[in-house]
Amino acid sequence: MKGEGARAACRILEYLVIQLQYGKKGQSEGLSAEQETLVVFMDIEESPQKINQSHCAIVISAKGDFCHRLLRDQTHREMEALLPLCQRKALSGRGCPHESLHSMPFQLSFKVCEKSEVLAEDCLAMKQFIHRISLVHTTIKFHYCVKANGRISAETYSAESRASACLPDGRRLLIHPKHFMRSVSRDATLSCDKIHLVSGEPVGLFVPDEVAKRGFGGELRLTPVAAICPCQKPFPNQRTRIATLSVFLYDPAGLPIALPAMEASCSFFEDPSGLAAWERYDYVATLNSDPYWEEDTAKPDVRYRLHASQKHDLQETSEQTLLLFLFLKHSDQFQDKPFYNFWDRQ
Repeated sequence: MKGEGARAACRILEYLVIQLQYGKKGQSEGLSAEQETLVVFMDIEESPQKINQSHCAIVISAKGDFCHRLLRDQTHREMEALLPLCQRKALSGRGCPHESLHSMPFQLSFKVCEKSEVLAEDCLAMKQFIHRISLVHTTIKFHYCVKANGRISAETYSAESRASACLPDGRRLLIHPKHFMRSVSRDATLSCDKIHLVSGEPVGLFVPDEVAKRGFGGELRLTPVAAICPCQKPFPNQRTRIATLSVFLYDPAGLPIALPAMEASCSFFEDPSGLAAWERYDYVATLNSDPYWEEDTAKPDVRYRLHASQKHDLQETSEQTLLLFLFLKHSDQFQDKPFYNFWDRQ
């Protein structure tokens, strides 16, 4: 994200999701909980004083059982440290078509002035960021609304229980293929309406020395989960080929890890040979570095094109995507309940 406003909104969302993630661990099981709802509303108006400049008012609102933790003074002070321009009340006259912001107990708002094209790109990046979070935080309902010069567009990301699957570590993941691949088949019945996850063995990782010296201890483990999308198991006679590989990386709080901020880790993904012996399966993998992703599917952190090393008849062949989810998990044998907070994530 290029603009300061979008980056600030992402930091606040990350903070709120971590608060929700670890607030639930303190809840007693069996208690009925109100569904958590997060709303991000961006109101953009062209600046009459400057050409190619726009004013953007960003409102972040929340409701649900975790809101009492957000209303504490200490929590608000921490968010003020992330966003010095924040205000305690929503800006007047703003609203989302899916939710009445006046009924949301937690509200935070701020204004920025950016170049119009930067705001347009950031709106798309924010949408992709929220979509990515919704894949693994299936109990939260996300509303994302953009009002540009009076015209409103809105998206809602909310999962039904049957549309997600439980992973070995207890977290859930959305399994409807619409989140990962746009259908190109004329006959929608030629594929399954779910993806079927296969989990690999966790791999231990070293905590970097410079991080350990700052007091972050314990162990990090990386768990791989894979799936083929769309699934063609019900139709074994349908000819298929894997055309792309999409990699999704999540941290212990279930938040996407921004690879550009991890220069040392980016180098690993630049060479596809580190992920598989592609020649063994008659494939050649190349990195797809196109930064734009305009589809309504969730944007992966890294995407590769897979080319068959031998010529095959591609007529009447359906393309599939290999999905690879990499989940980081943190544990500490010296703590009964290891806590992964926003500052540890930074």
